[in-house]
Amino acid sequence: MFSLAEKFTKSGSNVLVAADKPFKQQTEFDFFAVNVPRFVRSRTKRLALEIRRFQPNLTICDSWKSVAAVPNHSGKLVVLAHGQEYLSPSIKRQNAIRKALNRADLVVASSAMTAHLVSQISTTVPVEVVYPTYMVTRAGQQPRTDRHLQETTLIVSLCRIEKRKGLLQSAKALLKLYKEGLKFTWKIAGSGPDSAQLEAFIQASEMADACQFLGRVSDGEKDALLGSANLFLMPSYQEGKSLEGFGISYIEAAKYGVPSIAGVVGGAPEAVLNGVTGWCVDGSSSDAIGEALRDALRNQKKIREYGSAARKRYIELFAGETSFAKLLQLCHVTHDSEA
Repeated sequence: MFSLAEKFTKSGSNVLVAADKPFKQQTEFDFFAVNVPRFVRSRTKRLALEIRRFQPNLTICDSWKSVAAVPNHSGKLVVLAHGQEYLSPSIKRQNAIRKALNRADLVVASSAMTAHLVSQISTTVPVEVVYPTYMVTRAGQQPRTDRHLQETTLIVSLCRIEKRKGLLQSAKALLKLYKEGLKFTWKIAGSGPDSAQLEAFIQASEMADACQFLGRVSDGEKDALLGSANLFLMPSYQEGKSLEGFGISYIEAAKYGVPSIAGVVGGAPEAVLNGVTGWCVDGSSSDAIGEALRDALRNQKKIREYGSAARKRYIELFAGETSFAKLLQLCHVTHDSEA
């Protein structure tokens, strides 16, 4: 939402952001936060917007839940849909979602998978797919030319470390390949509830020296890491009602010409084309992950070909300017409007 607010501002729109929590960074757009208990948040935010008498041509909600905070006469109403919030909802929640979306003029889904989930709940509101890569810019995207000359393949994982990311299964797969004599370096960036378990497994294994935990990294460190990588590894899978709505991390890797090993559920197969820009596998299976890793580690030419195709697809389809232009077109926003 921050990236969208910035882009609308730079396109000439007068932008007001009504958030739940304070934002310390200075912004070019108008911003206020309603940091109150959840059960009164929507009502309080709506009242605050009415007091400000801000009458936009366009209102964008970050989810269906935010619709309740939108006053009447707020212009065209667009609701963003990310994925798992529409996954197998109860009858009560379906009714709440349907009621909210009945006010919307358009739902913008993060993937075709998400669009399908929305259409199963509400058939009245138009749904369009715009991949949410607004913050991924073309600047600085040139990949390093010497990284494929490295002695070992550099595998990078960068994500919130939780079960559905498939990193523990990846560790088991890589350990097996390490014992087979395949060479690699695995750098893991990020934190999360399963960090300790993953690190304990790796540190107790024979491949501990080939792995490095980086913890949380800055944007600059992330760019440097992806710029030096040969392969991005995040074979996500569905865990309960949680899944990858799209997978921006795959696109950030593609920006640097890095192919990915991704999952087969959610929006991941849309972000990574199996056999074209990477491998899509069952992320809950260490054997399936291992087959893809073995194919990659034994075939540097395929890594380069997939990486080149991933970067080309990024430039043509996923660059932030491209996704924002599509959103603008759908919203029919002029440069002198308010949002």
